[in-house]
Amino acid sequence: MLSTYEIWAANDGAYSPNRHRTLPIPATITPIANYPSKLRIYMTNASRFWQVRCFFKGKTYSQSLRTSNKTSAVSLAKQFFHIKSAELYGEAIKQRASETLFADVVPAALALQQARVQRGELSSAGLRIFQNRLHKTIVPYFGKMAVNRIGYTQLSNFIQQLGATGMTSTTIQQHVVATRKIFSYAYSVNLIPSVPKFPSIKVTSKPRGSFSLAEYRLLVRTASRIAGERVPITTTQRSKRGREHVDRYAEVTRELHWLIRFMVNSFVRPSDIKNLQHKHVTVVRGKHTYRKLTLDMRDLGERCGKHRVARLLRSEGIRSQTGYRRRSGGRGGKPAVVAPNHLSRQFTPEGPNQSWVTDITYIRTHEGWLYLAVVLDLFSRQVIGWSMGSRIDTELVLNALLMALWRRQPKETVLVHSDQGCQYTGHDWQGFLRDHNLVSSMSRRGNCHDNAVAESFFQLLKRERIRRQIYPTRQDARADVFNYIEMFYNPKRRHNTSGGVSPVEFEKRQSQRLGSV
Repeated sequence: MLSTYEIWAANDGAYSPNRHRTLPIPATITPIANYPSKLRIYMTNASRFWQVRCFFKGKTYSQSLRTSNKTSAVSLAKQFFHIKSAELYGEAIKQRASETLFADVVPAALALQQARVQRGELSSAGLRIFQNRLHKTIVPYFGKMAVNRIGYTQLSNFIQQLGATGMTSTTIQQHVVATRKIFSYAYSVNLIPSVPKFPSIKVTSKPRGSFSLAEYRLLVRTASRIAGERVPITTTQRSKRGREHVDRYAEVTRELHWLIRFMVNSFVRPSDIKNLQHKHVTVVRGKHTYRKLTLDMRDLGERCGKHRVARLLRSEGIRSQTGYRRRSGGRGGKPAVVAPNHLSRQFTPEGPNQSWVTDITYIRTHEGWLYLAVVLDLFSRQVIGWSMGSRIDTELVLNALLMALWRRQPKETVLVHSDQGCQYTGHDWQGFLRDHNLVSSMSRRGNCHDNAVAESFFQLLKRERIRRQIYPTRQDARADVFNYIEMFYNPKRRHNTSGGVSPVEFEKRQSQRLGSV
């Protein structure tokens, strides 16, 4: 007598010892009750998921159920049987399915959602909420109705009934979504010809209230005043006798008013602050971190000194990001065209569009290097032009300079300072400068101090954004650099040379000052 293992091997064709991993484990072969005997689920040594197998019209159909739970596998196997039956036998199956009740469809639909939880597509909390809405509200109303006889009228009456119980439009919409999932499943297994049309529900949002400035200040002062005291807190708990009000005491910490300030200014929820760790916080400021944070606090209306901020940062172990160590390198060959050093380290021009500096840096990615060329206006330290690409050539620096010209449109001659890289000493670069009324200036060979402003910007970029990371793709690096320049550096980052304000704010104040004269 042949074993079950040999029978299944024979059904698959000629037996081969090399197929032992994909053959069913005899102990796991399970028939489905109230279904044809040839519909079975099983497991193999090659997968941790249950498999389904059935025979239709002399042909074998099998599929992985993508679940390791046996109960879910049984429900998904039934679903597989209905789908295949509808595909092969057509209307005969549909006619029998037309008498299926709504309550009979729910278990298979729930099993499908449970399989999503196991695959990580749905949270267990979301599944519990879905089950609760089904068993408490949806199934008691639609359970005894034939699933193919539920239409717009029945759904409209259901929504009216939910509204009569006092549910909000948002809650009703969530029940409608859960109901639609059941009908979508019934449609997928050919129990209904189409998903019925649901009545539209206008969801009204009720925005949460917010504290006024006076209420916020009163809250902070009260937290400072009651620091160290024990405050009673009343909570409601469920018991066998019903709901009970329980009083407990909580001690107000001395850091509570700082915590309130942090929540209001950063929009972080208390539950997120509870799980906050030092590794989740990155201070992106320069070496004078505490000074810039002090200015930020003063802009928000807080009274604090730089020494207090420095002490708090030191007590919490928060340090500013440090830069890279510079590697020693060799020098290249003789440049083609070398311009004099007209800038001569005069990094503080009297107005905008008088002196620009430009340079190139490298950004490491898993796809290779991404090259960044920038143009800065020395007056405000604003990045007025930038270009990124996978090749370090003259086109890269010309695109950055072209962006600067398009943004600024200078009417007078502008001094453009660079180093003696091959991109800047070529004839294409020099010809572009002459055609656009720009004067070339170059650093002394191998002297990075002559172009200190551009070098300073690159070290800020790498220290505050790029340090200790390698981007997966050049596109990811490009997006992050764009975000740093246009969303942080230009409009927000404070500079000591600009009086502690951002480049954009510095130029705005300068234009207002000139307009008032």
